[in-house]
Amino acid sequence: MNKAFLIVSTLLLAAGTSQAQVLRVGLKFGGNVSNAVGYDANKSNWRVGGHGGLMAQLRPSFLPKWGLQTEALYTMKGDNSLQNGPSLMTHLAYLDIPVLLQYHWDDIFFEAGPQASYLLSATPANPTLKLLGTSSFQQWCYGFAAGFGYQDKSGVQIGWRYNADLTNARKRELLQLDAGANGEPAAEARQVRLRNSVMELYLGYNVGTGQLGGAVVDAGTGIGRGLKFVFFTGPRRLLFGRKKSAAPAETPAAPATAPAPAASPKPVTAPATTPKP
Repeated sequence: MNKAFLIVSTLLLAAGTSQAQVLRVGLKFGGNVSNAVGYDANKSNWRVGGHGGLMAQLRPSFLPKWGLQTEALYTMKGDNSLQNGPSLMTHLAYLDIPVLLQYHWDDIFFEAGPQASYLLSATPANPTLKLLGTSSFQQWCYGFAAGFGYQDKSGVQIGWRYNADLTNARKRELLQLDAGANGEPAAEARQVRLRNSVMELYLGYNVGTGQLGGAVVDAGTGIGRGLKFVFFTGPRRLLFGRKKSAAPAETPAAPATAPAPAASPKPVTAPATTPKP
């Protein structure tokens, strides 16, 4: 399933290059709160975190109200519990890859779709605890995302989104049970049913790929002018002051020319008449 997500994301990024106004790319970032939900979840404290990364939005010209958006986001998840409830007791970081179908109603849009999450790191919420790190968690989690937001014609986005895993965050664990009748300890493999649940508020900006080249050129020109001012123009002005530009030389006015005399009318001569006999 993770291959399907990567294929869809790649196709979306590659689509529309021949029609630059269709594909928009950009950045987004925001804050989020997360905790653990599920049948076994108990005393899972909220964790405040953040997320950010890249996004690509496909807006087909023949379906002006619909869009498809995929993202690659670094997202902080897990919970902030200091003791097992059961709870995750771990600060988790994922690479989230949602693929969302959007419906645009003027400047407002609604979105929903599947999401794949790849585990990047796992750190105990309680520094005194020694957990097994990422080895006790699933490498891939699968779930969904849904939300709504605002996007104006310039590409500025602000929105709210909820995403949750449908697969358990932890792997099956070997739990130690009480000693049996013969006094020997027993163990049992059990799946602790805990899933990530996240609420996000974000700000983003995207731009058409046809405008991207111009934006990069303008940014490069601005950076070049800034560097020139910092290392050359600015110090020279501080040391020598602003260079005075020479006053423009006055151009002598062209002599006025007298108007050409009007042509005199030609005399009109009467036609010669022959005398009668």
